[in-house]
Amino acid sequence: MDTLEARRADTLGQDYLARARALRPLIAAAADEAERRRELTPEIVDALIENGIFRMLLPKSLGGAELDPLTYTAVLEELAQGDGSTAWCLGQNSG
Repeated sequence: MDTLEARRADTLGQDYLARARALRPLIAAAADEAERRRELTPEIVDALIENGIFRMLLPKSLGGAELDPLTYTAVLEELAQGDGSTAWCLGQNSG
């Protein structure tokens, strides 16, 4: 990877980390409801889809972000601060 590609990857990673931080309050607010329902709420699923979170590992050629594993894990850690179960669900359903 050349320097320009590395910068683009870092910028994309920072963008996804910012998206995750922005989603944390919504995820935290829905955590009890998701636990009660035993599934993510429709609002959380919609927000994750709108922010491209389910496509973080998917190749760019298929419409994904193609994040590297380290950045992907950092995004999940950020989301887990809102609700660990939501991050776990993403870990099972990303890519």
